[in-house]
Amino acid sequence: MESMTFGLTTDDVRCLAFQLAERNGIANQFNKEKQKAGKDWLYHFRKRHPELSLRQPEATSAARARSFNQVNVNKFFDLLEPLIDQSSNQTTSTT
Repeated sequence: MESMTFGLTTDDVRCLAFQLAERNGIANQFNKEKQKAGKDWLYHFRKRHPELSLRQPEATSAARARSFNQVNVNKFFDLLEPLIDQSSNQTTSTT
């Protein structure tokens, strides 16, 4: 997911771990008040899965913030729409 700009923060992972444990009825000692796994759980999880990387949150640059406007967003979706249509047509033609 990180390569698609969906990187997770350590807090994201801790919250997801809590949610998964709760939904699946897995016994745990996670913090029910904060609804997240502990930092020690995260430490050991990362030790078991060194191939996973977590992102550090960073502030949005001024240039990026300025370019996020109605004109640029419209351009993005104008470019995206034909790609979605093309993908949709390919999917329906193969079924």
